Amino acid sequence: MLLDHIIMYFVLLVLALPVISLDYMDAFWENPSDAKVTFDLGMILMISRVLLYLNKDIIIQRKSIAKRISKQEVVDIKTGRVATSLICPIRNIIIVLWLIGAIVVLINPSRRVGDLLAGTKVEYL
Repeated sequence: MLLDHIIMYFVLLVLALPVISLDYMDAFWENPSDAKVTFDLGMILMISRVLLYLNKDIIIQRKSIAKRISKQEVVDIKTGRVATSLICPIRNIIIVLWLIGAIVVLINPSRRVGDLLAGTKVEYL
């Protein structure tokens, strides 16, 4: 989980650079309608970064970069099969409550809150 967060942080940071540069360009616009275009583009980029993070487990054949490195996969707890593309975002949406998730992982290291919610677990291949 920690490796996933570190990798996604740097990926999202790189994707945030255009938004940051657009924000600085707002100071130089003389026409307010140009600033609105910049704001709209920034919002699109921000939303796409959030969607990318929520779908990090399905980017490459339903495995995040960290799960590929550590030879793990997310599986459905009932069937034992690889989790579907619909379940992975559900298990990641809880990340907005990361503090609660961190506490639960300390109590139950085998499954995080998102896994409990989505009915999944992470297994080694």
